[in-house]
Amino acid sequence: MQTIAQANFAEYVPLALLMMAILELTHHSIYFLHALGVTLLVARLLHGYAFSFTQHFLFGRVAGTGLTFFVVAVEALACIRQALAGIS
Repeated sequence: MQTIAQANFAEYVPLALLMMAILELTHHSIYFLHALGVTLLVARLLHGYAFSFTQHFLFGRVAGTGLTFFVVAVEALACIRQALAGIS
């Protein structure tokens, strides 16, 4: 089980941090970036706790994965919006 948790972290967190860095370099709101960062941190802590310390903490797995996907999706939309604003 532990290998799956690490692979999940390695797949999504670098992408989320890279998009967060892009948004920071394009001068997005600091409150928006902090909210994304805190949400990502809570998501990964829930997911990691569910895999590391319990066998039956399904909420942590589901909530951690869902919040991680949410953060990545919001960052992707914000990056696309920023790119389109730079074109026009």
